[in-house]
Amino acid sequence: MTRLARRLSLHHRSDEPHFDPSQRITEAAHRGKSGRTVRTSLRRQEPVALLTPRWSCPQAFLEDVALELAVSEPGVGCRTVNLRPLQGRNCVVAWQFLLRVLAQLSAQRADDIRIPTVAERKGFRLVAQELLAKAQEQSDIPVALMAHGAEHLPVDAAEDLLLAWESYSSAYPSERRCVLLLGGTANAPALRGFEGRPVELADFGPGETYDMLGRMVGPQLSGRMTGAADFTGGVPALVEAIGRHTRLQRRIDNDEWAMLSSAGKIGDEIRGVVDILVSDHRLAARLDQLLPGSPLPMEPELDNQLITAGLARRAHELSGAQVCLRAPAIASLVG
Repeated sequence: MTRLARRLSLHHRSDEPHFDPSQRITEAAHRGKSGRTVRTSLRRQEPVALLTPRWSCPQAFLEDVALELAVSEPGVGCRTVNLRPLQGRNCVVAWQFLLRVLAQLSAQRADDIRIPTVAERKGFRLVAQELLAKAQEQSDIPVALMAHGAEHLPVDAAEDLLLAWESYSSAYPSERRCVLLLGGTANAPALRGFEGRPVELADFGPGETYDMLGRMVGPQLSGRMTGAADFTGGVPALVEAIGRHTRLQRRIDNDEWAMLSSAGKIGDEIRGVVDILVSDHRLAARLDQLLPGSPLPMEPELDNQLITAGLARRAHELSGAQVCLRAPAIASLVG
């Protein structure tokens, strides 16, 4: 039987390798640790380069960070923005979008925002620097701009934003009151040119996954979510999708194919990514090696592609460069 036929079958043969949840590395790959690191950096006014793997739900993560910073002492005011609307847009549109966001750092009301229209790079950088300086001087508390989806920024617009940020930082070498978090996927050009503290947005750990599913489905079903929690591997979009479906249907699907179906759009996306990657025999063979769930030494040429695609993750908590499959849900499509 071919690998593709085997993967599409509803039943695995008993002698085929299965993803063993007990093999998953869980010690340091917790989302809570990512949150603590980001909050600490932003309180210290240290810029952050947030790596957001596929299906990691950065908007929800940053909203939680913003809430924590708002109620902490000393407080930090946060503006969270998704850059996805800029996908496929030209630089002029991106410049105006970014200037409006920067203006919101110091504006008390939306009606107070006044920004000029810019049509070239130098003009954008000058206005951006002015808006950052205005936030520096007028904000009652330190402020943070937390932007994710940097992979959707036009390359020139991303470069201009970083140049404006660097100019602001140079003008205020100490006691800065504005800080930038820029998040994106590993292939985002903007992150390669950004000198922020690198932080990877981790998946949920086992306890975090179980707790989140329990909150979503309620006390009557929460005690029966262990299998679903293991199946998701803590991948945030999968956790949310399966938890939402379970809450609406008031029942738990224990069969792996039923759980994938209950994941809806996210399950379809994962299936589509696997379909594409297994067409390359080298990537298909590498996925087979990762199938049991145990971390293996990195093979950068292949593993970086799997990580970018969202199917694998680095096992940072182990010594040496190692990689593992991200979730049993992915293994069910590969095996």
